[in-house]
Amino acid sequence: MNLSSRFLTSLIVTFLLLGCTATVDTLRLDPTLRPETLPATIELLGAEPTRPYVAIALVTVSSEAMSEDQLRSRLIRAAARLGADAVIVDAHSLSRNGRHLALSAKVVAYRDSTVRAGASQ
Repeated sequence: MNLSSRFLTSLIVTFLLLGCTATVDTLRLDPTLRPETLPATIELLGAEPTRPYVAIALVTVSSEAMSEDQLRSRLIRAAARLGADAVIVDAHSLSRNGRHLALSAKVVAYRDSTVRAGASQ
């Protein structure tokens, strides 16, 4: 493979990898540091929970190359890193601008979970 072929191949691979990335923007609302949770334990809610909670952050995940399901998975992973118990999405959480999709949610921790975590330390 000559130099120009390698360069072209590298360039194509770079563009493909960049197209598969998502941007995650996090606005922290509560400065309390919490231990990470497992993504499988995070609840995906369509309305405010009835349990008392604290809003940890507002998180937006966006991409031009990812599906809504892939964005939701990234959102849940971001929430898990923040120590969340649930994410709240609503009818306005998903926005589309051409090929660009963005999914936003309120990330929350239940107050009784915080008490248990603090009591076990």
